[in-house]
Amino acid sequence: MLLRLFISFLLILSVVACQNSEKNQIPLNYQITQLSSLVAATQYLQEQCGRSDLPDSREVIQYALHAAKNKGWNISDYNKIDENGFLPINRIKQRSKDIYYDLINDKIPKSEKCQEFNLSLTTFLDKINTSKRE
Repeated sequence: MLLRLFISFLLILSVVACQNSEKNQIPLNYQITQLSSLVAATQYLQEQCGRSDLPDSREVIQYALHAAKNKGWNISDYNKIDENGFLPINRIKQRSKDIYYDLINDKIPKSEKCQEFNLSLTTFLDKINTSKRE
């Protein structure tokens, strides 16, 4: 159940993000959640599904930020302290860890999660692997 909600949430956020222009910026909390989900799912693939072709979470965060910038998101504020006294980049790191542990503890079989993440993250993972080769 958690996996399906997670995948649905990722897809909905992706669609919403693609439909927004720079004038209609997506709120920072939604950006952090989407980027954290990408990082967590990629980490899950690497550590639980044997995807040794993927970089560590630090590099995945950089690729995710690059993807966010390509969507027109203003990522310049990610290294500035927010209204709660936190750096958004640190919130991404912490939130992705939380999501990762939630995925590990989810009751859905690992093979099903691996298959879903491999399918739903194909474009993102292809871009990561293409960038690694350049």
